[in-house]
Amino acid sequence: MTNQSEVDVLPLDTKLPLRVAMEAGDRAAAVEAFAEDAVFRSPLTDNLTFTGHEQIDGLIAVILEVLEDLTYTDELHADNTAVLVGHATVDGLRLQFCDHLKLRDDGLIDEMTVFFRPLPATTAALRRFGEGLGRQRSRFRCGNDRHVDRPRFSDSHLPSRAQPDPHSRTRAGRATGMSTPQ
Repeated sequence: MTNQSEVDVLPLDTKLPLRVAMEAGDRAAAVEAFAEDAVFRSPLTDNLTFTGHEQIDGLIAVILEVLEDLTYTDELHADNTAVLVGHATVDGLRLQFCDHLKLRDDGLIDEMTVFFRPLPATTAALRRFGEGLGRQRSRFRCGNDRHVDRPRFSDSHLPSRAQPDPHSRTRAGRATGMSTPQ
C-alpha cells in the first residue's frame, strides 16, 4: 500500500534549460526558458514582480552581473513543478538560493519565486540587484498595478545586527532578550 503523499523520484538525464543557461552565463537562453508572459517574483516582497521577457531579461542581466560562481547543486521535479537549489558568491559572501519553478506543459517557466539565505549575503545581493536595476530604464510592474521606474532593494529595514534589549528579562531577572536597532 502506498501513501498518497509519497512522490516518485526518478533520476534525470537532462537538466532544466534555465539551469544550463544560468550556469553558462547565457542570458538569452535563460530568458528563452520562460514563457512570454511568465512572472518572476521578488525574494524581497510580494509587491514587486517582473513580468514578460523584457523585464525578466533586464533582471537576469543584473543577476548574472552580480552573482559570481553561480552553481546549482540540486534539481527536483514533480509534475509541473521544479526546484533548483544552488549557491553563488556576492561581495565575497556565499549566498545559498532556491528557485521554485511552476512549469507549463511545454516545459517553459510560467512562474518563478526565489528564496535566499543567509541574511548577510542576502542583504548584499539585494543591495547590488537594486543598484543594477536602478541603472536600467525599464519599468517594472508592481503587484498593486503601480509602476516604479527604479525599484529599490535596500537593507534599511533590516537590522544590521541584533543587540541585547536591556528591558527584556527572564523570570530570574537576567537580561536575555534581543532587539534590533531602530
